[in-house]
Amino acid sequence: MKRAETLKFCKTCTKRTFNSKSGIVCSLTNEIASFVNECPDYAVDYREKNEATKKISEEKASLGQQKMTRFIYIIISLSIALKALAYISFRIPLTTTILMDLGKLALQFGLLYTVYSGRNWAKYLLTGAYGIGILFILGSTDLFMLNPMVGIPTILALISLYSYGIYLFNFDKDFRDFFDLQEFKVYRR
Repeated sequence: MKRAETLKFCKTCTKRTFNSKSGIVCSLTNEIASFVNECPDYAVDYREKNEATKKISEEKASLGQQKMTRFIYIIISLSIALKALAYISFRIPLTTTILMDLGKLALQFGLLYTVYSGRNWAKYLLTGAYGIGILFILGSTDLFMLNPMVGIPTILALISLYSYGIYLFNFDKDFRDFFDLQEFKVYRR
């Protein structure tokens, strides 16, 4: 095994010691580990192992947080851009329509923030909403085809974004690590 691989064991072993020349070494032999696959003298230092696991979990959670943050920026930006494009293309800037769309945008942002905060119910609600959104888009493609130059890219963008949201909330490992950490913080309060 390479040094990096053996160090994974040695860092969490009770029989480790530090040598200023070699770094972490075995206290039994005062040498760098030379085992293959498993050390026969390995004894778990649970405190160190928990710390190492916690550090790895926080690093993975950081990746999930970055993905979630990017998703929020993209979906809010795209929602605003698509609404503006719809108002320009279809010329329907009624005050009530604008207010209703701002309300929908605020609701979506609120739900995304709630998911970001670690609330399971919001994750399920948004997953369902995105699924229904995809079905609605697929069922009403004739509405989008009134102006094909706007309609086709809109359909593709929305389906892609909603599908990614469903994937992110339910199947992405990094997001799951982030969500579990957030959920732990919520219920620990």
